[in-house]
Amino acid sequence: MISSEGQKALVHALHFWKGDFSHTPSATYTESTAAVPSIPTSDFQYTDITNTILSYPHLFPIITLINADQLKELLYHHPNSELIHSICQGLRSGFWPFANTMSPESIPQGSISWPHGILALGNASQHFLKSQHDTEISLG
Repeated sequence: MISSEGQKALVHALHFWKGDFSHTPSATYTESTAAVPSIPTSDFQYTDITNTILSYPHLFPIITLINADQLKELLYHHPNSELIHSICQGLRSGFWPFANTMSPESIPQGSISWPHGILALGNASQHFLKSQHDTEISLG
């Protein structure tokens, strides 16, 4: 079963199928769909994460072949300017994955939350993390 957050993400996926090419469902969909969400203000409570991202932006590059400024210019007359603005902003600064970190049951699968201090890691986990660290440092 897909969570409501997952369903929102699926709704934002564009679907292409055969039909009247002068009015494709995907193009029509973009005229009325909601804007892509930005970072929820509640996530700024995680000051360590926020400060790391702001202090070391070179560690979090946004890499895309899409030129956001040119896309915005090409879609200047699009009827859903909020959607276009949110997509272009996402291309510049990254997209938000529809996560609600305020609700523990909606934390993405694979995330670790530990409410009582630092998570104790076993030897295998420590070895893996050190290995990943060393690999990333060696790559510059």
